[in-house]
Amino acid sequence: RRNMDTKGNVKKTFNSRQILKAFSGTVPSSSAEIYRQINKLIKSGDITRTDRNTYKLGATDLKPYSFDYSELAKAVATMIESNYTDVNFTVFETRQFNEFMNLQIGKNTIMVSVESGLENYIFQDLSKAYPGKVLLKPDKETLWTYLQEDSIIIVKLPTEAPVSQEKRWMTVPEKFLVDLSADKILRALIAQSQLEYIYEGYLNHYQIDTKKMLRYARRRTCEDTLKLQIKQYKEK
Repeated sequence: RRNMDTKGNVKKTFNSRQILKAFSGTVPSSSAEIYRQINKLIKSGDITRTDRNTYKLGATDLKPYSFDYSELAKAVATMIESNYTDVNFTVFETRQFNEFMNLQIGKNTIMVSVESGLENYIFQDLSKAYPGKVLLKPDKETLWTYLQEDSIIIVKLPTEAPVSQEKRWMTVPEKFLVDLSADKILRALIAQSQLEYIYEGYLNHYQIDTKKMLRYARRRTCEDTLKLQIKQYKEK
């Protein structure tokens, strides 16, 4: 089951066909059967999925990402879902970064990413419910002038942003790790000295689809930056 790359080094990851060839000696012609057999190997602990069609031998100690959102964040999400049943949006709290930061975030900020064209409507609704706390696509000067505990910042949701399989409004690492590089407002809220701990922590503790993350980074024109982060911190 040893597989070599072009330089003669033992490969650490394999695609589905290489995995099935190594374990059973044959590769099914049906993609559905390939999928079933790969899933059996994952469930048995023989292999671990690391990315899209990329696997490594053995079980993983990486966890699927989950986060216990604040009551305010859940209330904001519920309000938007109730008033705009078909809108695409995500909710992110800056305290989601606290898990790996040495310097904990003092003021929690909620960022709501909303599909283009609906930002103003949702801003008006949230402003009525939370007067004085909601900012619409602020610049840095406006941010620091009006930022307070539990401020709600509304920004445009980029197209093709990764979504959660649990609830679509929840923000997954594949999105917020890219936003941390691409979004000037989000980056302004996080101390520069903490970026290393955030990227290293998430990449080494949670199951993250790096290919999905890089596709999104390409949309946000920060793919090269993310590639450097992944190379530097993943499996450090």
